[in-house]
Amino acid sequence: MLSGTFDLFPLAEVLGLIERTAASGALMVRGREVDGALFFASGELVAGEVADLAGPVEGRDALETRVLEVCVTLLRSREAEFDFRPDAAPPWPAAIMIPVGPVLERAAVIAREWPAIMTAVESFESRLERTGSISVPSVTLTAVGFQVLELVDGTATIREISHRIGASLIVVAPEVRNLILAGAIRVVVDAARALATARAGAIDTVLHDGVLDVTGTDPGPPSAGIAPPDPGPVPAAPEPRPTSVPNPVASGGGAPDLRASTSGIETLHPTTDREELARERADLASRAGLSDPGPVPDAGSGAPTPDAPDRAQIVVDRSDLLRMFSGLKDD
Repeated sequence: MLSGTFDLFPLAEVLGLIERTAASGALMVRGREVDGALFFASGELVAGEVADLAGPVEGRDALETRVLEVCVTLLRSREAEFDFRPDAAPPWPAAIMIPVGPVLERAAVIAREWPAIMTAVESFESRLERTGSISVPSVTLTAVGFQVLELVDGTATIREISHRIGASLIVVAPEVRNLILAGAIRVVVDAARALATARAGAIDTVLHDGVLDVTGTDPGPPSAGIAPPDPGPVPAAPEPRPTSVPNPVASGGGAPDLRASTSGIETLHPTTDREELARERADLASRAGLSDPGPVPDAGSGAPTPDAPDRAQIVVDRSDLLRMFSGLKDD
């Protein structure tokens, strides 16, 4: 029994072997996507089934169409397994026989040109209309091609024509392409579909460029000779405000003078006016509950004395200053 896979033994070689040996039986094919069968009598095709195409057919033309459909489908199933069963026969009478060579040759052309066929027909939902003329000197029509031309009325789709003929799209689509190339028919352009196709192409182009305008409006390039609007000067950053002032007492300045504050933190400024300093000390002492503010320190003494280190420290927080005077009261 002959068996194997189409990866090792292509369908054309298997059919050629059956034809040369004039074998009778059934070639059973089991594919990952589709199963099928071709029946032979004395090396010639008498029947075929694949997917939903099953059962007997009427007449020679219908048989040619059926075995062509089966062969094209099997040629596109490269990883399918097959085995030849010599004793198998179709369950219905099969008196008409078709040579293998012409069917296989035509099926190989359709399988090879399928991408170009789909490009020409655009979609199986495309509507077709007649042009009233042809653009070639002559055109040869098969039985299926003649039926397609008769059914083209400007409203029927390729799929609908296929159903009316009773043939699969695998056979109808190549005939539609041949008629389109001959100029006898054309695909009716659907305005909505054409717009959708144009938009899809524009989006692909924009995405390829790396920029996508999600607003749906394109301002386009600036007109020649027109300068773009001036956005105006860039506002300068605000200058940082100081939060403290260096204390000059450490460098030999006078006693601290509380004149300003920033966020509750006292900023110290030196003063050399002993009377003003005495008034401020008296005011601070009264707010601290002291009766004697103590003597005014000399302006030139910047170093702290050993016996009174706390009194010579620079205090920048009001609460620390009040605590210092409270300690003087306790003394």
